[in-house]
Amino acid sequence: MPKPKIPYLYSMNSSLKQYIEEKILPRYDSFDAAHQRDHALKVIAESAELAKYYDVDADMVYVIAAYHDLGLEVDRETHHIESARIIREDKALQKWFSPGQIEIMADAAEDHRASNKHEPRSIYGKIIAEADRDIDGATIIRRTIQYGLKHYPTLDKEEHFERFLDHIANKYAEGGYLKLWIPESPNAAKLTEFQTLLKNPSTIQKLFDQEWEMQRIINEIKSYIDPEKARILPSFFKTGKGEYGEGDRFMGVTVPNIRKVTKSNKDVSLELVEKLLQSVWHEVRMCAVLLLVEKFKYQKEAVLEVYLRNTARINNWDLVDLSAPQIVGGSLLNKSDHSLLYRLAKSESLWERRIAIVSTLTFIRNGQFEDTIAISEMLLEDSHDLIRKATGWMLREMGKRDLALLRDFLSKHSSTMPRTTLRYAIEKIDEEERKFWMNRRLN
Repeated sequence: MPKPKIPYLYSMNSSLKQYIEEKILPRYDSFDAAHQRDHALKVIAESAELAKYYDVDADMVYVIAAYHDLGLEVDRETHHIESARIIREDKALQKWFSPGQIEIMADAAEDHRASNKHEPRSIYGKIIAEADRDIDGATIIRRTIQYGLKHYPTLDKEEHFERFLDHIANKYAEGGYLKLWIPESPNAAKLTEFQTLLKNPSTIQKLFDQEWEMQRIINEIKSYIDPEKARILPSFFKTGKGEYGEGDRFMGVTVPNIRKVTKSNKDVSLELVEKLLQSVWHEVRMCAVLLLVEKFKYQKEAVLEVYLRNTARINNWDLVDLSAPQIVGGSLLNKSDHSLLYRLAKSESLWERRIAIVSTLTFIRNGQFEDTIAISEMLLEDSHDLIRKATGWMLREMGKRDLALLRDFLSKHSSTMPRTTLRYAIEKIDEEERKFWMNRRLN
């Protein structure tokens, strides 16, 4: 394999990148689940990797990858042709590219489709076509089911399975129409692996059944979408650049409706729940978290293992608050060893630190306050607002049950503790005493 051409890595035009991120990629959000923004980003990333081995223009590769499926706005069957047209007609691209470059990019977008019988006309077309190949068993199964559910809604599960088998055989089996063009790509080995998998009908049936159940639950959640909530929630949960929820995506479904979905699916496997936790959609992860809470009643140790293995996916304050007391707090309530809480409290992960303090709510409700006090003291110097609020919240809950203990804590720490933590901690105390503690903090 040739060495990568290092200059490629440093040639991206920042203004072009900003235009693509703000004006082009959001257009994928309205497409079917198999062709949304995550797919476009995947093609962009894989195109960049393949392009390192060729003498190509980084910006051109980036644009082709970003635009390659935009034609789905017009028509599925001719989307590759429509994508080429969109590139040719986008006047903004003329700021960065010559007419000749634009034509090369348009041709490459048109050539990317897997069912094309002709070889792509340029190395650019080969790179994008190769990057667009999702030769991963789980991805192929997921995208095929997603497409079938969207475009053939009247079919039952058995009919979808037959359509599924026909599609993957025609495209991916030996002699199928999918063609590979880049020798540096790992796709050849992946294709061979998937073709071997296709020869095991029982395994294919099992994988189909698992993915079918997952997509069924996701579609059930989507049936409750409120467009106004979809507009508001990203801002409420701070999903902007540099914010704590950066990149999180919201369908626009309320918690009560997600609870309805949870209730109707409480018997699904723990394995499937863990798969739901990997979703890019906040509401799907919330459903998974609520299912874990439900399953914790009967599978305590197994659920705790899944929970701790996936703390990176329990990545917003509501997901933590809906689950940590029941699962982490519940698992430790009658145990003498609470070292897990202290390990989480020392974590670099914001969400693990919040899990540590919020989990003590279960102890508080059972008249046990030692861990709340100790972990609060550990987190008093934490700089993140979500930890300061959570710490103050737990101290407040403790104070509602033992005001003397809260006063003792405040006597030791109120003069130096973060203002946010203090305000939350004394919220339920009478006004005169609140003023006393706040004045003590100011002094």
